[in-house]
Amino acid sequence: MEAKDPKAMAARIESNFMHRTLMRKLITAISLLIFTQLIFPQTIKEVQIPKGVKIEGNIIKVTLIKNLFYEEIYQMGVFYIIDDYIYMTNYKPPEIMKINLKGEFVGKGGRRGQGPGEFQFCKDIRKLKDNIIFMAPYSVRMIIYNKDLNFINEFKVRKMYMGFFVNKRNELIMTTHARPGSPYYFEVLSEDGKFLRRFSRRKNQPTGETLSFDRATDQVYIPEEDGFWVAMRNRYALQYYQNENLEVEIRAKKDFFKWVDKKYGNVSYKSYLDNSLCLAWSNRKLFHFFRKDKQTFCDIFDTKTYQLERRIKIKHNYSGIAHHKDNIFYAVLYDENGDMLLYRLVVQLS
Repeated sequence: MEAKDPKAMAARIESNFMHRTLMRKLITAISLLIFTQLIFPQTIKEVQIPKGVKIEGNIIKVTLIKNLFYEEIYQMGVFYIIDDYIYMTNYKPPEIMKINLKGEFVGKGGRRGQGPGEFQFCKDIRKLKDNIIFMAPYSVRMIIYNKDLNFINEFKVRKMYMGFFVNKRNELIMTTHARPGSPYYFEVLSEDGKFLRRFSRRKNQPTGETLSFDRATDQVYIPEEDGFWVAMRNRYALQYYQNENLEVEIRAKKDFFKWVDKKYGNVSYKSYLDNSLCLAWSNRKLFHFFRKDKQTFCDIFDTKTYQLERRIKIKHNYSGIAHHKDNIFYAVLYDENGDMLLYRLVVQLS
């Protein structure tokens, strides 16, 4: 029988001991991490807006830019500003219109149909690299045009989402809606529609309370923080996510947004009369435009303390508001003749 080398045996024993020690440390670390998550869950900073907030007026400078009837924009769908141009949709016929900040027609694209680049309805126009991308929810497609509104490409997605935005990695962050007893969540897709991952608050909502995303909900992405704010539709709730974790929630009292109870067949639901219009972030300020009691307001928050600084009542009841830059916004409303009017809004911060 061949004699065993004592040095080799000692080295093998030491190696096995180190391996077992490393595995024990790894198992201990994983167990500690799981235990910590269970005992000390993610801390969310919750901010409650107090009742009786002082309402200010005459702080937003409003300038009428143009009557868009002459640009053949009759019934608006979505309304966004990308690289100093306004992109908005006509419902009839379904098409995307591009105008400059003077309200002058630049171009249009799209038409009704199911073919390449065609759609019945358009949601959430966003910038993707040097192009624009939007959602055609009824056909479960994402469609890409260039900035001259010429069709480039399209792809199918997994389901009908309620909205989306694009992060700095050109990933598509898709929003879903909640159902009674189940939470809302986000799905992350690649720029060509492949599913990557999912994240959420990971907290079930009470049975009967549905917190939904829809066309009235807005998001604002902050590239330098890789974070975003989102506004819920059916209650005044602004949530801030960073690294895909919910960090902050700002809330008003539960019944701040009013509703009426309705029924469709055997299904009862709430039809909300008030809703969010626009979220914007600039120079550490969060702007939240919302409609309440048939009037438009703007709440301004300090995003260092997350406290409400001002609540401003705005002269008109706007149908849509979009952020341009700094404290400058553009808005549209219908006049008594049914014509769409374009306004510039400048929030006086000092």
